[in-house]
Amino acid sequence: MKKKNSPESEPSPSTSTKPSHLIHRPSPLNGSTGVTSNGIIPELKSRVRNKTTASGNMNSDDDGRGSSCSDRVADNEVSETLKSSESGDRIPRSKGILVPTKWQVLYFVAHTKALIIKRTGCELQVTDAASFPLFDIFQKSHCFRSTWILESYSRQVLVISDVSKTFASRRNEPQRFTVINAENETMGFFVTGDPFIIQNSERATVAHYNSFNAPESRLRSWHCVIDGTGQEICMLEHRKRDTYVVKFSGQLGFSLKLMVLAAAVQIAATPNMQTKSCCTLM
Repeated sequence: MKKKNSPESEPSPSTSTKPSHLIHRPSPLNGSTGVTSNGIIPELKSRVRNKTTASGNMNSDDDGRGSSCSDRVADNEVSETLKSSESGDRIPRSKGILVPTKWQVLYFVAHTKALIIKRTGCELQVTDAASFPLFDIFQKSHCFRSTWILESYSRQVLVISDVSKTFASRRNEPQRFTVINAENETMGFFVTGDPFIIQNSERATVAHYNSFNAPESRLRSWHCVIDGTGQEICMLEHRKRDTYVVKFSGQLGFSLKLMVLAAAVQIAATPNMQTKSCCTLM
């Protein structure tokens, strides 16, 4: 008997009116194809396999975490993207305007050395150096607590939630945030202040931001170092009132790099590191 080949899913053409830019593919290290400094290709492949296996058991409600038709399309696209990257080809371009999937954005972020954070009121956007949008960040406030949602083209990436104690004890204590990924897994925690502390899922400090005033600017910038060794892994430069430049250095694992970026977003969201949110009643 001949086995029937299952049809492959093809991404539907995008109808977005956003500017068309192609996300450039990072060059492999040491001339080898598909091998990068942080091993992101195997990690993304593992995520694609896990999501494909679990797709039949996930809830059909589309809340940014469950599997859906668009998720399966995105998984197929990232699989093709990784295959083409490993063979030295460019990211496949669909007809019309190119709108990247969430996985393509994460692939780019895993390899880039610089990003830009722009703040408008209580909303922020992360772009590449050419101002191509990658993430949108918006706030949901609940009285004296706040939650920040980080999305990539309407697909949830991170949720940063305030888990500080009650209002009575907040005045003399730093804010504490928990960082949860799209699979509802706790990635780590933030403790605001100067230094701004980054903790892993076991609440062990792995890195921290320290502020400084650059000689040529009156705006406060931050540099992030590995806890214990003091190795600098990121610089958050406050270029303009509402514009920050994130510069990564060294070799970072994908999870740590995403946490460092999320911490930079949190610092940019509260430039004075105050304990109140934009909608506070204090």
